[in-house]
Amino acid sequence: MFWSVFSFEIKYRLRRPATYIYFAVLLALPALIIANGGLGISEKVYYNAPTTIGLYMTILGIYCVLISSAVMGVPLYRDIEHQTREYLLATPITRGAYYWGRFWGSFLILLGISTGALVGYVLGTWLGPAFDWEKPERFGPNVFQFYFWPFLTIFLPSLLFTSAIFFGLVALTRSNRVLYSASILLFILYLLSNFLVRDLENRDLVDLLDPFALNTYTNATKYLTPAEQNTQLLPFAGNLLWNRLIWMGIGLLLLVVVYTRFSLQKFATDRPSGRKVRKDEKAPAPNRVALPLSLRQFTQKTLWSNLINLGKLEFSNIVRDAYFIAIMLGAVIFLFLDDWIGNLQYGVPDLPVTMNMLLFKTYNYGLFVFILIMFYTGETVHRDKATRFANIADTLPVPNWVQLGSKFLAIVGICLMLATVPMLVGLTVQVLRGFFHIKLHYYLIDLYLITFWDYLQMALLAFFVHALINNKFIGHFVGLGVWITMFILQSFMNFNYNLALYSYKPGYLISDMNDFGHFAEPLFWFNIYWTAFGFILLLLASLLWSRGSEQRFKTRWQALKQRWNTKFSLGMLALALVWLGSGGFIYYNVSVVNKYRGPDEGKKLQADYEKRYKKYERIAQPKVTSLFLYADVHPEERRLEMRAIIKVKNKTDQRIDSLHILASDGQKFSLSVDQQPVSVTKFDLLPNPVLSWFTDQDTAGYRIFALPQPLM
Repeated sequence: MFWSVFSFEIKYRLRRPATYIYFAVLLALPALIIANGGLGISEKVYYNAPTTIGLYMTILGIYCVLISSAVMGVPLYRDIEHQTREYLLATPITRGAYYWGRFWGSFLILLGISTGALVGYVLGTWLGPAFDWEKPERFGPNVFQFYFWPFLTIFLPSLLFTSAIFFGLVALTRSNRVLYSASILLFILYLLSNFLVRDLENRDLVDLLDPFALNTYTNATKYLTPAEQNTQLLPFAGNLLWNRLIWMGIGLLLLVVVYTRFSLQKFATDRPSGRKVRKDEKAPAPNRVALPLSLRQFTQKTLWSNLINLGKLEFSNIVRDAYFIAIMLGAVIFLFLDDWIGNLQYGVPDLPVTMNMLLFKTYNYGLFVFILIMFYTGETVHRDKATRFANIADTLPVPNWVQLGSKFLAIVGICLMLATVPMLVGLTVQVLRGFFHIKLHYYLIDLYLITFWDYLQMALLAFFVHALINNKFIGHFVGLGVWITMFILQSFMNFNYNLALYSYKPGYLISDMNDFGHFAEPLFWFNIYWTAFGFILLLLASLLWSRGSEQRFKTRWQALKQRWNTKFSLGMLALALVWLGSGGFIYYNVSVVNKYRGPDEGKKLQADYEKRYKKYERIAQPKVTSLFLYADVHPEERRLEMRAIIKVKNKTDQRIDSLHILASDGQKFSLSVDQQPVSVTKFDLLPNPVLSWFTDQDTAGYRIFALPQPLM
């Protein structure tokens, strides 16, 4: 019977598209990262060195928590979701065959999915040199055991440990909600534990208590020479061996303990929660009361009232959730520790000035915010379907904009709350440390005019993804994939054009000298640009909103065409005008006036410059003997006008008939000799940047001026 359940699970998984989506994602990520040299290791160590591969496998074990929860939580919950668990008792399936067959079948599929990371890693070592994304000398030979050994000894125990946790949770609780939350909590608790033990002197204890062996592996490899890292597999011994045995043993022990408590009969008949009714408890006698008929009103006022009340209810459902409270508590703890410790300069902490308190919100707290918004947006969108209340709610005469709008209002409230927390924590830290030179307007401007809109844009994208996908977990996965893709494009593929990366905008700094300075205006325009685009996505989400039992995309597409009316057209047109208008203004300033060049274009320009002007490296030039400089600084316009009177003298034995002057590309300047203008005799036109259209070519900074009379 075990083999029947085991083989059924494998065959079922191989027919599911999600299996191949997970494999493709795990293949694509390392391929792009390795091909673009995104691991941040020493230049003397190969990207495919055994220690580098081992480090990647260690980190992969941490991030595979999400995929592990998705794969290992489904096999048991599937029978609950499809209401087939009641039939289990009518079949000859034994408890052991059902439990172990489902586990090992799913685990084998998860193991196969994880091999996508190995294939992607090897693919990245070929793509990097082939497309000139990374130098060929950064890659060594691909050796099979360099990949297989870390996968077997480091990654596999981590995968078994997390699989046991998630499978066991569903077996005991019979709920998939705890599954998603547990994966996030496990990830958060691991980050928190690493933060707390980083200064612990007993490194052996730190090595053994790390469930993913990241600290263990780092401590075991940090004293290896580059030559050893490039050629030697890390011995599976010492703390690394004991760590892997301990946590793999804990995983197996969890499986056995859960199995002893697992009852097939209870699993097939019990509900995960609810009030238990005693057998001897009698139902109360019916009490018939004549109720007055309520007045049914569906005016605009009623609908708006319903929108507000439902929004409050959705918000209350989120903030009262135990998992939300736990994640929020972790976020506050991390933020408090970051604010309290601050940036250490030679072991001395900075003063808790307001601009630093605001800076720390982008550290660990930013990760918590991302998790909360992405996760609870999906939970809110799909709550009615998960509780099967949608079967009732979808038949009521309530328009889509009320249903979706109430959920959106709740998430807006969450975004406001998340934007407020850094101010409350920052003020608390400043007062506790006796620092009272507080600039409250920094908090208000940064958190409510900049940060809140970042969070809102994140939520708008999440709403659209979940409405489009119409599946909670795949929606989570796709939403996460969108942000990971943009992160890879910017961080590893040198594509940092903010107009094309959703919700990205220029960085900014707060200064006690001029507050937000010149950063305020571009942030304002980028927030308008991306918020308008986000609301366009929200309108599309409302058109794709699923009602009733029919969930196919084809049906929802037909509903979209039926729902599209004049009001939607006007709303979409207004948002499109704001989006395109602000985008055009940004493009003009970024790509026309300032001629944006990406990092790769800048490197190519520098290489061409060195090739073109190498011949002038040792040309004779006069020496400056006297200089009078006049400068007019316009800080509000970020403009500088300079005029200089320079005396030069030929101190060489050669005759000098031209001056070679280097300035910034495109900088406008003129030259006069004895008050007589001198024209440029030679200059080069720079190629226009790829993203700069409708503009003239700029001149290179290197210019040659012919002198009226040679300097002897």
